[in-house]
Amino acid sequence: MLCRLESAWVMAGRVPAGCGALPRHTHEVDQLYYVLSGTMQVRLGHDEVEATQGSLVYIPAGTPHENRNTGLAAELHLEILAPAPPPFRPLYTLADSCGGPEGYYVASGPADHPLAGKHWLTEPGTRSCAAQVATEQPGTDRPGMRIHEADRLLYVLAGTLDVWAAGSHMIAQRGTLAVLPAGVPHVELSSGAEATRYLTLLLPTPDAGRDDPGRPAEDVLATTAGVEPGPDAPVARPIY
Repeated sequence: MLCRLESAWVMAGRVPAGCGALPRHTHEVDQLYYVLSGTMQVRLGHDEVEATQGSLVYIPAGTPHENRNTGLAAELHLEILAPAPPPFRPLYTLADSCGGPEGYYVASGPADHPLAGKHWLTEPGTRSCAAQVATEQPGTDRPGMRIHEADRLLYVLAGTLDVWAAGSHMIAQRGTLAVLPAGVPHVELSSGAEATRYLTLLLPTPDAGRDDPGRPAEDVLATTAGVEPGPDAPVARPIY
């Protein structure tokens, strides 16, 4: 388990060569896989698909599915359940049929890993999560700190990412997850000697759409100056 939020649970998974995970089952919430290395075979309803490194698999709530690894090397992936599963309920239910909701899909990342740019993996209508892979060169100009209405998670795939959030500074290297709760001012910058490639998760997809850049932190702080925070005010939790 990497993090537990109301918007999602994020886990890291490893399936050895020639092995499978759970038998066919369903979840009450949406599930997404992001393949870090190796190849994942996924049975989705009546279909069977293959997801290679850099691919994202979206599985709507209630869709029977199972995944396995028929390759010769271990398969590593991130697993996202969004929103967080309801408490005091089974995490999954074994399924005895292939029928269920449609709308699942597999999205491949950019095969050539461009020197710079952003690539959306989730489709525009996906509400529980918006996922994007970005590549930035060191020293890329960034705007000032911004505030988002959704939780924002950054997983570094290659290179080094400097993250400033709520008075904290973190150097995130490959394999590091930075958790930036909604309402926390933050900014990230590629650093080090090589380009940085990282996965961004917005949980859930903002009402304004997945391309919503958030608001400048200065504007938000100016409008709330002198106002006592209410019980639901954002809390600047540590990033990790």
